[in-house]
Amino acid sequence: MSHLLPVYAIVHGGLRGGLHSNEIEVADEEEAFIVGGKIFALSAYGFLKNGGAAAKSVIDNYKPIFNREEYVKHIDSMSKKTEYPMESLDI
Repeated sequence: MSHLLPVYAIVHGGLRGGLHSNEIEVADEEEAFIVGGKIFALSAYGFLKNGGAAAKSVIDNYKPIFNREEYVKHIDSMSKKTEYPMESLDI
């Protein structure tokens, strides 16, 4: 999404394994939930204080890498579809 819209990614500890995978697990509950929650809350506060000045600045100064059509074309270009003739299958 960061290719199209301004995105704020927060990274914190307390987890192990591949992010966005079924291998991820909590290694430290305090770090993952309490510290992670504080980071999220303070980040939101930072963006919203002073009438949302920081958030407005990020939005106003954001320059997307792609427009929607370019993004879809780029994502499609990373997909590979291979078709095999039925007679080549050993079934």
